[in-house]
Amino acid sequence: MAKDGKQLEQLVHLIEKSILPNAQVEYDVKMPILNSRIGATTQCDIVIRSGTPPRQTITLVEVQDRGSRVKPNDFRGWKQKLEDVGAQHLICVSRQEFPESIKEQASLAGNAIMLVTLKEATPDTLPLGFVRLQYQYRHFDITKLTNILPSISKSEALSLGIREMLQRRSSIELNERCWSLDKEHLISLFILCRDYYLVPKGRTSGTGGINFDIQEGQPLYHFVNGIFIRCGLVCEFEWTDERIEKPVSMLTYEQNEHGALAWVAEVVHESSKGNCILRMPLIKSGENYIVRSCYAEMPGNIELSIKEIKSIDTLLS
Repeated sequence: MAKDGKQLEQLVHLIEKSILPNAQVEYDVKMPILNSRIGATTQCDIVIRSGTPPRQTITLVEVQDRGSRVKPNDFRGWKQKLEDVGAQHLICVSRQEFPESIKEQASLAGNAIMLVTLKEATPDTLPLGFVRLQYQYRHFDITKLTNILPSISKSEALSLGIREMLQRRSSIELNERCWSLDKEHLISLFILCRDYYLVPKGRTSGTGGINFDIQEGQPLYHFVNGIFIRCGLVCEFEWTDERIEKPVSMLTYEQNEHGALAWVAEVVHESSKGNCILRMPLIKSGENYIVRSCYAEMPGNIELSIKEIKSIDTLLS
């Protein structure tokens, strides 16, 4: 789970946007204090505006990310802020259970104050039929090109008037998008090597190569001067391959007396190339779990995919 306070606020913002897709959900807002004569403002972690004026409802969301429970003084400060800005509802979010005294005060306030905890979920606390996700990480890298030999029909190159231009080319860049397998999409030599070289099982580094025949097998085209030309290619290289696969962590977003309103699939992985972070709220809709938004942070040239472990429909809307 996110430990930094700002990260937790951003996650709660993402969850509330998923729960209330038709509302205006703002993050880190300065709200005017209604009775201030000098135009003073107060900072609010999240502000939710539902409906439209003159019947708009404003909800404040205050988030605490500490190792200890919310203290009565903190709670009193949030209640005062509610009155200061003239909002109608207050949602208090914490990673820790709220003290009984605060639960009692929230209960006496009716639906004006809601208490929510965001905590790690265990398999036995998840609903029956809940989607199970698997995190897969792969970083394939070519550390050195040892040999590259493209081949193009001489007669075709002459007929198209591009033979001299091809002969002047001194090198082929690894990330240059000048290759195609279908005459529609351009890809790089790196993609060809990554996708068409079969990494030996259990190996994390080694030497390998790919070979495209100019006449047989999978056709390969070189894109030059706006033209796709059938070509052959022999490429040999040194490579490294890093892979990780593990279950995705789940968090629950539980409101006092109402249970889980949302679940969050979370991945935080410190790879050799940098941090990989994924946070994806799931909202129940009928028999399905809907993903309306997510947050992802990945280093360059990193592949990440999420797959279901258990068969269940998951919708992306």
